[in-house]
Amino acid sequence: MTPIDGIRGSSQPAGTLGAGTLSGDMSDTTLSVLTTAITGMLQSAGVEEPRREARRIIIEVLALDPAKALANPGLVVAKADADVVVSAVNRRLAGEPLSRIIAQRDFFGRTFQLSPDTLDPRPDTETLVELALERAGEMLTSLDKPIRILDIGTGTGCIAITLALELPAATVVATDISSGALQMAKSNANRLGVGHRLTFIETDGIENLSGPFDLVVSNPPYIRTSTLSALDAEVRDHDPLRALDGGPDGLAFYRSWIKGLAALAPEAAVVFEVGAPFPGEHPTRTDEPLNTQPTLDTQPGSHVILAELTQEAAVSRLLFEAFGRPILKKKDLNGHIRCVAIASAGH
Repeated sequence: MTPIDGIRGSSQPAGTLGAGTLSGDMSDTTLSVLTTAITGMLQSAGVEEPRREARRIIIEVLALDPAKALANPGLVVAKADADVVVSAVNRRLAGEPLSRIIAQRDFFGRTFQLSPDTLDPRPDTETLVELALERAGEMLTSLDKPIRILDIGTGTGCIAITLALELPAATVVATDISSGALQMAKSNANRLGVGHRLTFIETDGIENLSGPFDLVVSNPPYIRTSTLSALDAEVRDHDPLRALDGGPDGLAFYRSWIKGLAALAPEAAVVFEVGAPFPGEHPTRTDEPLNTQPTLDTQPGSHVILAELTQEAAVSRLLFEAFGRPILKKKDLNGHIRCVAIASAGH
């Protein structure tokens, strides 16, 4: 067997994605040789864990059993198959996220399929699921007790489906404005065995919904329009814009949905994901510590400019003003407040 025929670099400097490509003119090779060659290119491009990504691309593109691939490094890869792998690798070298290339993302221990219509779920959103499960646990005396959940802007369905899997008596209504996203979410729900407990509704936010709900969750678009261009290219260039853009101050969807939820689900627990401040972004005000009640201005005529607050503080204030219940917050693994919530009435 021969190695990859001509790993060639472009005129761009090494150390960044886009620094080189693999030749598409391949000969038969082996898994070991192919993996080594791809690992080297990804490493030169500055990809973290290049060998893991190289193996993942090869396994997913060629539909190989991971254990068998690991045990058989001398397995012959035909030229046609190697060319398909090279095409995928070149997409990665051009800056496309691995999850987009293999069209899937692991979330809360399960694999979810992606499409161009869906946001790529990030590990930070697992914090939302954790807090939602904590809220549900306070309401339920047993996991077998029915609970009705609303997921606004479901995307891949990763939040709704995970909650359905973790709460076996739950039924979930999942909404999205994108028919393509809903089609992907339905497919994920059926593949993971909970499609019969989810209802998917194509709507803008919470329009045309009927309550009551016990728990409401959402990871809404929350990036300020003016900062979209500063997002990492893997997000900016590959996630759907309308799943990112939260309006001029990043609060457009929170304002609209929280106001409506106060009427649709007045007694429900509500959990929202919020964004961490951008580097160099210094709001003039911060909010109170975790698990507290926001301090409201009480002087006649006083008001708060929400854009001057951190996002978690602004969303906390919106929730408290709509529901009048104490605010709960949860940090992600990086120490940023990632979720803001209220408990259900009476809890």
